[in-house]
Amino acid sequence: MKRFLIILLSSISTINMHADMTAGKTYRIVLEQNAGKTLFVKNASLDEKAPVVLWTDTDVPAQQWTVLDAGNGEVCFRNVYTGMYLDASSMSLAQRTSPSAWSLVPVDGQDNVFHLKQQKRFLRVAATLDGAQPTVGSSAQNWLFIEVEPRESFDEMARRRMIDGFLNQYVQFKGQNYRTFMNGGWGEAETMEAVLDCYEATKDAALLTIFEQCYLYMRYHVGPTWNGGTIVADYHWFGYDFNDDVMWLIIAAIRGYQATGKQMYLDDANRILAFAKRELCNAHGIVHVCQNADGDFQGFKGILMRYAGLYARSYQDVSTQKWLIANAFHAYNNLNSMSYGHSAWLTKASENGMYNDVDYTSAGSAFGASTALSAACGVPVDHYYGDDTAILPHTGRDEKVSQQDSRSFLLSG
Repeated sequence: MKRFLIILLSSISTINMHADMTAGKTYRIVLEQNAGKTLFVKNASLDEKAPVVLWTDTDVPAQQWTVLDAGNGEVCFRNVYTGMYLDASSMSLAQRTSPSAWSLVPVDGQDNVFHLKQQKRFLRVAATLDGAQPTVGSSAQNWLFIEVEPRESFDEMARRRMIDGFLNQYVQFKGQNYRTFMNGGWGEAETMEAVLDCYEATKDAALLTIFEQCYLYMRYHVGPTWNGGTIVADYHWFGYDFNDDVMWLIIAAIRGYQATGKQMYLDDANRILAFAKRELCNAHGIVHVCQNADGDFQGFKGILMRYAGLYARSYQDVSTQKWLIANAFHAYNNLNSMSYGHSAWLTKASENGMYNDVDYTSAGSAFGASTALSAACGVPVDHYYGDDTAILPHTGRDEKVSQQDSRSFLLSG
């Protein structure tokens, strides 16, 4: 009996190492001297040995760590997004697939503040800039643990955050009942399509209103003849065709199947989409081409995500639905603290608004920033369309824009 009590007490002391630290709970691990900086898996990478760095808190799962009991009075830290563990066995902080034990040394007189020690070396960081990678050494630094609710999946709240962050940054007011994103160009049309993606996913009438206001502003400047190659009142409309090869081939194949019923077309669509998943993505299925924040290439992924979503819904392709959600969740983890990012969602959006010498906060980057919304809104976030799930009918407003001469709409303000 005595031996049993000793074993029981030992087990309790291992799991509840400290009164203010609980195994099984999730925390942000914050550098105490700069409370806005937390430990983050660089670029939300899903690769083993990816660096773990200091980054401005953006409230995403790649900055959340679940404390697990490692035995012998030690713990390990598992990242909520990647599922990998914090490790510094190679001196620099990284993530690994296998658990790595850490000791928590309480700092006297401070709640939830610890020194983190692994194999007799303490975790520390020399700089506090975003991207600084902590190492281990002989001197310790204070790390504050802030308990959070783990966000283990891409859900409606995450999707709404992406939508609101994008709109707050990029919508331009052009007088009563008029809006624009980019002051024209084919990117404006694609951005408006992304807003429609958001409306169809959420049925939020305010999003449809924004689309209509942007459309009417475009129509006012373009005029009834839709003049190609012209610039009217600083509104750029070029009227050029733009061929995003892979996705247009899928659309053509699907339309061929719908028009003829011939299986050949559907088989070809399946092959082309399989090619996109295989050749345009990294080993984890995340799109890694077109890492741009301006120009034509920034738009490719939005078109791909939009029509892949339509394909997945129409043909109840569960694997493609999961692929879309995986890309949306990755883009979500790489938002900045203002809740928007850029089209290069394989990498973290910086806090200074720059990506490869491009100011991604500018109107010209609205199109690229909208592409992640098409991934986020392409399929439901709470269920998959499958063989046993009926496709939901479209509901909501179905009002047509007036066909009268757009010149009759007067700008005000």
